[in-house]
Amino acid sequence: MGKKRLIAVAVVAVLVIAGAVFLNWKPRAPSPKPAPTPPAAIAPPAEISITGKIEATKVVNVPVPMDGVIEQLVADVDDDVVVGDVLARIKNPKIAAAQQTAEGLAGHARNRVAELETALIGAELEASRSEADATRAKLEFERAEKTYEREKMLMSEGITPRLVYEKALQEYTTLKAQTQDLSAAAKKAADRLASVKAELESTRKAAEQRANDSENAQSAIIAGEVRSPVEGVVIARHGAQGDPVTRKIKDFFQIAVNLTALQVVATPQPLELQRVHVGQTAVVVIADTPGSTAGKVREIKAGQVFIDFSSPSLSIRPGMSAQVKIKVL
Repeated sequence: MGKKRLIAVAVVAVLVIAGAVFLNWKPRAPSPKPAPTPPAAIAPPAEISITGKIEATKVVNVPVPMDGVIEQLVADVDDDVVVGDVLARIKNPKIAAAQQTAEGLAGHARNRVAELETALIGAELEASRSEADATRAKLEFERAEKTYEREKMLMSEGITPRLVYEKALQEYTTLKAQTQDLSAAAKKAADRLASVKAELESTRKAAEQRANDSENAQSAIIAGEVRSPVEGVVIARHGAQGDPVTRKIKDFFQIAVNLTALQVVATPQPLELQRVHVGQTAVVVIADTPGSTAGKVREIKAGQVFIDFSSPSLSIRPGMSAQVKIKVL
């Protein structure tokens, strides 16, 4: 009995000790982990690369010279032109009709002048011949008149035979009538000559006016020719053959001049744009063109960057693409 009590007491003691240990036990806190090392800051690139389009720095607009329709387009985009080259022709139906009418009237007037010049030659010949005939007849009549007067006097005195007197009278009468007829014909020929001369002078003046009218109408037609005012290359044109146009169109053709001074127009990303400033140097690389060309940022406007550069070759044209590297340090 005493032995069992001892065992029970020992068990209780063990349980008490175990409970005390359990109540006082705490788990060991884990060792703290080292804080992660922040990544190193990445420096922005020293230059940005953007693609842009080559444009001319100076462009001349060629307006439509007159209202009408496009009759012909002569020059095309990328064509080289010089001062005076015909770019297009504009036709105005009213002006064309007026020119045709004026030319018809001028042609009729020229034909009439030619007819009158031929008639004048004939009238001059006729007047000259008639005058000569009248003069000759007058001389003959004057001789016949003297003979008749003498024979008449001798007849009154009974000196000349009657047959001689009658012959003189007959010749006198015949030549008098002939002289009168030829004088009238000469006067008629002279009047005809004067009339032809007057009509010719008037017709010549009218023909000159008709010719001026035709030239003015032709000038209006020629005014419909669109000609290049400068030397350069066509970079744009508007409309197609048969389209109506008016003088309100001021950029019918656009011609780039001085192709040695060009620019690249590019639109970089917003973050790239923030790093671009006027005056920064740049390198322009053009496809199929050996090497590169130095440039400079001239202007930043509406999200676009304008880089000026001197073209190394006339083969470089507006409209071509270019890669631009801008130093931003």
